[in-house]
Amino acid sequence: MSSKKNKPAGTPALLALEKSGVEFTILEYEQSLHHEHGFALDSAAELGMDPRVIFKTLLARVDGKAVCAVVPAAAMLNLKSLAKAAGGKKAAMMDPHDAEKL
Repeated sequence: MSSKKNKPAGTPALLALEKSGVEFTILEYEQSLHHEHGFALDSAAELGMDPRVIFKTLLARVDGKAVCAVVPAAAMLNLKSLAKAAGGKKAAMMDPHDAEKL
């Protein structure tokens, strides 16, 4: 099933993975407040992993509705493309405070 190193899942994403039976591994590292190349790329470097296998999850709103975008670490999210893919007209990044409530 999952490899958790004796730590309980706590985030909504981890809880969903557990519930669905998806195999996953939690990788831990020291997080810096300074991100020279961006959070996802710096995380890949800290973990010693190829950034092509690291993805970031970004929460946004399309026409007011919450959506989640999964983007490769080295890529930038295009909000116009996100709106179109979600069948809407306008997309904006979600406020971090609102994202934490989901």
